[in-house]
Parts: sequence; structure tokens; C-alpha cells
Amino acid sequence: MANEETLTTLKTEVDGNTQDIADIMTDYAKTAGGNTIAANSVAIANADGKLTSVTGTAGQVIGFSATGVPEAQTPAGGTKPYNKSADVTLPVASTSPTTVTVPGMPANAAPFMILPRFSEWTNQPRSWHRLLVVTNDTAGQIVLHHTSPIEVTVPFTVYWTE
Repeated sequence: MANEETLTTLKTEVDGNTQDIADIMTDYAKTAGGNTIAANSVAIANADGKLTSVTGTAGQVIGFSATGVPEAQTPAGGTKPYNKSADVTLPVASTSPTTVTVPGMPANAAPFMILPRFSEWTNQPRSWHRLLVVTNDTAGQIVLHHTSPIEVTVPFTVYWTE
């Protein structure tokens, strides 16, 4: 069993190493100012260790210029059209299926997700959970199949690709 003096010595060494690491990290953060990032380093722009903000548009990613400056970049091949969406409403319906018109959705659209936008949390979720299958029928429409009547309208958003 280690004696108390050995344990104290080990604790002192660990504390010293921990402080050395903290000092190195602080020194690095202080010298990594501006937007220029050295090779093989992390993107730290100030002493607080926070990344300098980069402004871009939807579909862009944060990348680095040839000189190592963080910037908003458009991925090779352009952005994919996953940002196509429309807000619609599931109507009250006694029979299945129910067809819903989706404004702006073309014939070649492939709906991949629909998300409810409940404005109340009792009847709308009950109606929403009666849906079984969603298919696209013709340009600008989706078909919603349900197990029993839809008793209240439910607002939702449709997302698609083209």
C-alpha cells in the first residue's frame, strides 16, 4: 500500500500536469486570433475558444478558403432541393382515402416527410394518429389513408424533393 507521502507527491504531479495543459490551451486560444487557422489546428478565433461567425445562405456549409479562412461555401454539385415544403391542412373526412392539395408541389415531386403542426393537443393528435399511409397521386396532391374518420382539421407541413 502506498504511503501518504507518495500519494501527496503523485497528486502534486497530476495537479501540475493539469495546470500545464490548461496553460497551453489558454495560450493557444490567445494566439489563434482572427480568422487565420494554422494547419492541423482547430477553428478557434478568440481567447474564449469560440468560432468566429460565418454568414451564409440555406444549403451552404462552413468550409475553409485556400488561405485557411472560415467561409460559407456551396457544396460541389450545388445544393439539393430538400428545402421544398408547403403548409397544408388535413380536412375533416368520414371516408378514406383523403386527397389534399399541396401548393407548389409539382408532378415530379417525391414527398419524403410530413409533420403535424398541432394547435391543440387532444383532438388533433387523435385524428393525426389515424393516418396509415401517405402517397402522392398527381401534381400538387398527396393521398392520406386513414383507419377511421378524421374528426378535426390538422395543420401539417409536407417536405419533398424534385
